[in-house]
Amino acid sequence: MGSFEINSWVDGPPDQVWEHATSHAGITQELAPWVRMTLPAGKSDRELRAVLSGRIPVPNHLGRAWLVFVGVIPFEYDQLRIVRVEPGRSFTERSEMGSIERWQHHRSVEPVSSGGTTVTDRLAWETRWWMPDFLVGAVVRTLFSRRHRRLRAKKWSSVGPQVG
Repeated sequence: MGSFEINSWVDGPPDQVWEHATSHAGITQELAPWVRMTLPAGKSDRELRAVLSGRIPVPNHLGRAWLVFVGVIPFEYDQLRIVRVEPGRSFTERSEMGSIERWQHHRSVEPVSSGGTTVTDRLAWETRWWMPDFLVGAVVRTLFSRRHRRLRAKKWSSVGPQVG
């Protein structure tokens, strides 16, 4: 079984960071340009956000989402199942994938007292018998390190205290 954890401070307010983290557009932006994740067939961004905001009860099996390389070549699927949500703070996904028998992704968004937000991704997986764990580990580390670089580089709009 493999695991990886990464956290980053981002210069954005927690509510905006959560909105980004729980939208298809935000996921797409974090994964771009090399990887894109589709929404499960028949699902909308509105439904994804309703589950991740706690408006639709969990556990919730959203369906099969595809990971697509350079926007054209599907290389992996994710039977997207959200099992826990703390609205505005965290979610946990427990799914199975083509090459991964058990996948868990926990993302949390925490305000920082001095400003900004800490985003933490905790990942754990158990590969299928034919898939080398070291290979999945290398892909997961690379993909999530890139996602966090993109989060840290994102320009967040912020409304500061009014001076006047």
